[in-house]
Amino acid sequence: MKLNVDVITKTKNRPILLKRAIQSVANQSFENWTHIIINDGGDPAPVEAIVRELAPNFRSKTKLIHNQVSSGMEAASNLGIRNGTGALVVLLDDDDTWHPNFLSTCVETLAKAPQLKGVVTRTSRVEERIVGNKIVEFKKFEVLPPLKSVSLSELVSKNLFTTNAFVYRRTAWEVVGPYREDLPVLGDWEFNIRFLSHFDVEVVKLPLAFYHTRPADSGPASNSVIAQIDVFEKVRASLFNEYLRNDLACGTIGIGVLAAICQSASSASVNAKQRGFFERAVSYITRRLSHLSKNG
Repeated sequence: MKLNVDVITKTKNRPILLKRAIQSVANQSFENWTHIIINDGGDPAPVEAIVRELAPNFRSKTKLIHNQVSSGMEAASNLGIRNGTGALVVLLDDDDTWHPNFLSTCVETLAKAPQLKGVVTRTSRVEERIVGNKIVEFKKFEVLPPLKSVSLSELVSKNLFTTNAFVYRRTAWEVVGPYREDLPVLGDWEFNIRFLSHFDVEVVKLPLAFYHTRPADSGPASNSVIAQIDVFEKVRASLFNEYLRNDLACGTIGIGVLAAICQSASSASVNAKQRGFFERAVSYITRRLSHLSKNG
């Protein structure tokens, strides 16, 4: 397989977790990768020490970029992508990991279908805690329900896959546009919605991505989803308002109308007749969006 992959990892003062993520990349059966690490305002010394410890063949494929001042998650992701040249891109947060066959499986899927722009795998969640200088895992389970397909209508209702489960072509990122740097959270979900507005995504029905959470930890080791749940809800509502205002201003049927219908259907206690209406409306809008996307 001739395709090469840029693995983008953002980190800030989490050397124990970062070391594990780097090892997960080094353990991949697919070897044609470049690991671009963005140290986003954290202490550079521990990060540089971890990279120095790598075997020469892995160190030569690792690119380290230091931000003196933190630019935020999405800006760091865009910086990493712009500093790469790989035909494929994947984000690996510094606290997440992969099965050794994650990259090989995703690259093979994309190599067999040149028209395909992105692929996701199923995800397992790993609950853990940091004790001293060690990571202690105490629970591991596949995220349910198992992902079978990715539709735009479902994705608008909720993010269907984890960031580290998604490998996509650089050319698609150039069409969709970069991650929104004005968003403090949910930048990956917003990007995924724009991606699905243009392209389909294939699903590999194997749990090859591992999403790690530390419910009991606080500080730098905590998960943003758990630590900032109120911020997530606020940004989600703001995005939905933005989408709908844009549709109303343009007089179009778009993501905003789709989001409003999906939100109403999920929040309301609907009977069979109402549910049928919602399903038909979502189906129509999804077809309409697909038509508009294909015809510019």
